Amino acid sequence: MYGSGGWWGLLQMPFADNNPNSRNWPVIPIQFSKQYYAMMQYSKFIKNGWTILTTDADDWTLAAMRKHDDNDSSIDMAVVSTNTGLYNATTNWGFGALALPVDVEVYRTSATEDFARLESVQLSTSGVLQYDLPPNTITTFHMTFSAAPDSTPGQTPTMDRDEL
Repeated sequence: MYGSGGWWGLLQMPFADNNPNSRNWPVIPIQFSKQYYAMMQYSKFIKNGWTILTTDADDWTLAAMRKHDDNDSSIDMAVVSTNTGLYNATTNWGFGALALPVDVEVYRTSATEDFARLESVQLSTSGVLQYDLPPNTITTFHMTFSAAPDSTPGQTPTMDRDEL
């Protein structure tokens, strides 16, 4: 820990021996904390004006969507899910009648990953996204549908905890 303030906040920089008047300032560059990357999971895609969707029986998932504009029927959707458990959690989210196939971008923050882009996945032909969330992770799923769904995603999301 550097100085009396310690390391806290989204951006970290030890100010104790880091005087702006010194010729090598900043000696130690600004560092991004794990909290910064955790916040990025929610703020990278979900912006002002997005509609927050109701999610069923899951306090650890946030889903939001936005329509591109009046002349374009496509929509963006982001689902952010946190697995605070000790075991993998399997997601089973249903997105209703959509224009398929849809590539889903996946990003994860964990003890060893900082908003890491993972391999994309596809929704099933029935519009279901099934994905295993490792323990103690925050995972964001971002997708763009070429046409808006017939209705808001139903039963979105439900999670089945793996039994180990």
